[in-house]
Amino acid sequence: MPEVAPQAFFNSYSQPMIAKILLALLALVVVAALVALVIGYAISGPTYGPMRLALIPIGAYRPPWFMAPVHCSPAEAVEIHKDVCSQQSVAIHYGTFPLADEEEMEPVTDLQKALQQQSIPAEKFRALAEGKGFVLEN
Repeated sequence: MPEVAPQAFFNSYSQPMIAKILLALLALVVVAALVALVIGYAISGPTYGPMRLALIPIGAYRPPWFMAPVHCSPAEAVEIHKDVCSQQSVAIHYGTFPLADEEEMEPVTDLQKALQQQSIPAEKFRALAEGKGFVLEN
């Protein structure tokens, strides 16, 4: 069996694979965080809140009979925003890949409607455009 030098794992040919592994690990952390959020959100706000920033998923919710056990709709995301006593929320998990039956930007439209119905200002729960950011004020 030939010897493999340690630097062989970090050459220009292996870098894409390392990036894929790191992204996969990051995805696992994000999924674990989302599961923890969904399980504990109802008690976390009153107990530990108010939350300064909440990252709340709004996509992949149609059809609800199939997606509801693992995803929340924009209306449910607004409820989570309220339950965790979030001072600022940012919508995540939408518009990147076609994961469900809703249109690409339908979650954003539905989020805006849900915010209006609950009389929550749009700047308290933002759906950022791809590549955009914002400054979290004190």
